[in-house]
Amino acid sequence: MGRIAQGRAEMSIKVMSQIWSDGPENRTELIALLALADFCDDSGRCFPAVATVAKKARMTPRGFQKVARKLEAEGWLTVEVNAGRSGANVYVLTPEHRSPLNTVHPEPPFTPPLNRGSPPPRTEVTPPPHTPPTLTP
Repeated sequence: MGRIAQGRAEMSIKVMSQIWSDGPENRTELIALLALADFCDDSGRCFPAVATVAKKARMTPRGFQKVARKLEAEGWLTVEVNAGRSGANVYVLTPEHRSPLNTVHPEPPFTPPLNRGSPPPRTEVTPPPHTPPTLTP
């Protein structure tokens, strides 16, 4: 892990910076990822208890577990189940390996469907000025 200060391992500034600059757009996902990053070493590995991360992220333990599964599915982290101390999960944050689907294939802007039940819009056509017919003798 990182350096030890007053009995606690320090967070990785490298990982925190990556999350702040390139993290998820969703606020809940971002705060959960930042809470995890606060425990990580420079390689992005950490093994905090679910309750500890949830408290830091201001959510319930169950809420954090749901968000963590979503972050894992989106490629922000991997979870090594029961691989840490005392059977704790090991979280490996991988923001640099995440597939940027939202920037590679952005969703097209929404365009409302045409209302096929209404008549087409009216267009005004100005007729040409009237010219009297000319008679030839």
